[in-house]
Amino acid sequence: MACLGLVAASPIRTQGVGDALEFRETPYFLVMLVHATGLDYQDQPRLVRSLYKSQMKGGFLGHSWVVLSGIEGGRRQVVEAGLTPRDLESVQFFRGVLDLAEYGYVNPAAEQKRNPRYEPDPISYLWRDLGNGHLRMESQGGLEPTFAAKVDLDPGQYRRIKARLDPTLPSHKTFQVTGQQCSSFVAELAALAGVNLQHQVTIPIPREVEYSGKKVRLWSDPKYSSITFSSPDAVEADLKRLVASGRAANALSWYHSAAQYSEASMRHVLAGR
Repeated sequence: MACLGLVAASPIRTQGVGDALEFRETPYFLVMLVHATGLDYQDQPRLVRSLYKSQMKGGFLGHSWVVLSGIEGGRRQVVEAGLTPRDLESVQFFRGVLDLAEYGYVNPAAEQKRNPRYEPDPISYLWRDLGNGHLRMESQGGLEPTFAAKVDLDPGQYRRIKARLDPTLPSHKTFQVTGQQCSSFVAELAALAGVNLQHQVTIPIPREVEYSGKKVRLWSDPKYSSITFSSPDAVEADLKRLVASGRAANALSWYHSAAQYSEASMRHVLAGR
């Protein structure tokens, strides 16, 4: 696992989120970061519209990741990592559903378009394990967080989280909207830090939606009438609550200041962006 020695930074006073704690580089800590896209969960039609707009812009629905920092052998080691799919096209979730509805296949070939098959539950695509996840650890600049929060760790918590951030673990291959993905993975690491991160949303799914002037059936089996998944927007909201309650420190300014480390900063990037 790639690690990095960093010198201690000066404390950074947080602003704008309640009576927030002052950020200090303690011996062991975890920073949880999120890039939220602001999906509109107020009601079903608004959510569908915001999902559609996001997907048509490239399918990006947000991202969550972590920075783990601790002292080893007298030096500060830092690891920045997040779970992502290897193939960015696979996160075109809305398009995958539409492909199933129209052709019965995802990313259909020309022959499959000429000979479509019936798929009774196109929305079931959101339950598929894409099997292409991996723990991405990058050394170049990339995705900027919309919020970040830091919690302190004891040595045992640090070791357990670091072990989970081994990029060779076979479990990282699992990637699905309703299961293991970037936000649920951050919630798993938060739990190892003693934080019960609220990261899931449950929304109803209409049997049909209108798309390009046509009715598109999404499901026949009622088990697909609602979906529960981990959302970067939910992660961001709970991180802000943790900071406002004094249980975590705002780490956004600290993360941005890490640019001073240039190529050594191990900034995280989402594949293909």
